[in-house]
Amino acid sequence: ALPLVMNYVVKIYAMRSILGFNGFLNTMLLSLGIIEVPSRLFIFNQTAVMLTMAVIYLPFGILPIFLALERIPQSLISAAADLGAKPGQIFMTVVLPLSLPGSIAAALFVMVIALGDYLTPQMVGGSEGFTFGRAVWSQFGMAFNWPFGAALAVMLLLAVVALIALASLI
Repeated sequence: ALPLVMNYVVKIYAMRSILGFNGFLNTMLLSLGIIEVPSRLFIFNQTAVMLTMAVIYLPFGILPIFLALERIPQSLISAAADLGAKPGQIFMTVVLPLSLPGSIAAALFVMVIALGDYLTPQMVGGSEGFTFGRAVWSQFGMAFNWPFGAALAVMLLLAVVALIALASLI
């Protein structure tokens, strides 16, 4: 539960200290002899943004899936095993269909949060960290192109509403 209560900015700074030029990852690779000089490959690029966002949003994705898996009655799994189903068949015919709503909820939850994120690409991605949230932010905060920024925000809102409506049909 600790990742859920940590401050968002603290998580970003933690990832910067891990991925940075003199960070933990470079230090480990240097000490293992894998690289000879610290690499700038791990910070200020799109990969660093995606990795940081994955670390930050992972608890928000795991929680709905865990709750969906926890609600599956053990008797259904036992019944499938008693009827001769192999573990793979039990997963595909019992566990996966019953946990699908939790997986869809997790995907939507993380997607909605990640689409509006502009701080992570700014702090970890540098000039290469580009996300939709940062595009909206740059139109309002840097280019002062408010009509285009509003159009981007409305497009984002409509896309999210459409995806939520589509998910509610499943």
